[in-house]
Amino acid sequence: MTDETPTENQNPGQPTDGLARPRSRPWWKRWKLLVVLGLVFTAGVIAGGAGATCVITDRYCLRPRNTKALPQRMTRLMQWKLDLTDEQARQVETVLTQRLGTLLAMHRNMRPQVEAEIQRTAKEVEQYLTPQQAAKWRAWFTKRFRKHWPPGPPQQGEPAQEEGAE
Repeated sequence: MTDETPTENQNPGQPTDGLARPRSRPWWKRWKLLVVLGLVFTAGVIAGGAGATCVITDRYCLRPRNTKALPQRMTRLMQWKLDLTDEQARQVETVLTQRLGTLLAMHRNMRPQVEAEIQRTAKEVEQYLTPQQAAKWRAWFTKRFRKHWPPGPPQQGEPAQEEGAE
């Protein structure tokens, strides 16, 4: 018989060549596989988010850096982005080093005034709070102040903070 109609000895889903094919299970019966795939996907999302957070925090958050390396790093970046010649890079690095010294001196001079004003503001706010609120405010403010107002650049004669140190 050459036609594809099943005979008495054949099942209607069975191929006519006599070889049995495994039956596929419906997707809802493969729940273990779906759970494992969901967990792997979730773990990937969490790991990617954590990695992105670390990179963003490291590269873009304001924190003390090794100020001596800053002009070299900026020059390397400019060399790559702007295709500077070696002579241009040397000149740019000289300017950046000189100006960085001036900016750090300005920062050192202004920082105490800014810190004093921030502290005065915190004390003024505290006047209007209950003792319990004031205690919470001091703890909260101190934590935020340290996080968003890291230590300033080193004073004359102090060693510069290393790149990875916090």
